[in-house]
Amino acid sequence: YPMPSQEYHSKFYTEEYFSKGNDGMGFNNYLENKNIHFSNAKYIMNKLYKFRNNKGLLLDIGCAYGFLCDYARSLGWNAKGIDISGDAIMFAREKLHLDVIEGTIFSLEASKNSFDVCTAIGVIDHLTDPFSIFHEVRRILKPDGIFIMSAGDISGIFPFNWKIPEHLFYFSRKSLKLMLQKTGFYVEDISIFWVNFSIKEFSLRLNTYIKWLPIPRWFSQLPYSVKVPTNEILIVAKKIRL
Repeated sequence: YPMPSQEYHSKFYTEEYFSKGNDGMGFNNYLENKNIHFSNAKYIMNKLYKFRNNKGLLLDIGCAYGFLCDYARSLGWNAKGIDISGDAIMFAREKLHLDVIEGTIFSLEASKNSFDVCTAIGVIDHLTDPFSIFHEVRRILKPDGIFIMSAGDISGIFPFNWKIPEHLFYFSRKSLKLMLQKTGFYVEDISIFWVNFSIKEFSLRLNTYIKWLPIPRWFSQLPYSVKVPTNEILIVAKKIRL
């Protein structure tokens, strides 16, 4: 308290957030790991396909540099993205030629029942009013549309790090499920979110949680990736017809 302003958020999520991660916040080098982001996008889309096979219009909320949109487009989806980071949006638009805009979900001014799928991966924790976002997602989703999202789980078995002002809200499985139900969704699936990291990114994040663990420099520089269970959960929810 008080919650950060939109102006503060815009200044927080600059190019440095994605390239000079610090104190467990942000990323060490987001753009360096394009193939890893594609692997994570594949994992997310495979989860989606368990509940929806036909393609359509997809909105990625908090799309960052656009790799999930890019991967979804390669599968035949009409993918759109939105993010408050001007630097990330510029890359997604100019380098990947994606249909993306800078701003919040409300900046879209989307019509009711517009999208088949909305995604919000690692986003909900960062927002000043998650309830309003859930209501807006429900409004712009088509009947039986799918909302797939991830968030940190304070009730999980893995350690959780408080990251203020990056993360403004902290959820458990129970609280997220309740929020989704109250905003007109039926939760189809909740599971631990397995994420691919470069060895370097994994080492930095591991050291954030276990500060006493010495990580050799040579290990963090290995040119490999690792897929690990995280303290985040991945949720698939369907818009309820009222």
